[in-house]
Amino acid sequence: MDWDNRALLEERCPAQHLHKVRGLAEFLQTSKASLTPGPYYGGYQGFEQVLDLIEEASESLMKLLLQKAQA
Repeated sequence: MDWDNRALLEERCPAQHLHKVRGLAEFLQTSKASLTPGPYYGGYQGFEQVLDLIEEASESLMKLLLQKAQA
């Protein structure tokens, strides 16, 4: 989701749920990316970089979800 997609989503989101809208990059722990970029312009290396970001963020997201489920 890029910034334009997020803005459109936030416009359509009911106010009481707006706090739930989050980007995958918000779950990154070691990388400093502010969003998960599209890999299409970086060749093979671009896809590898984005995959690394997705794996890192997904791991953090799963930990958060498991903590919430156990609470």
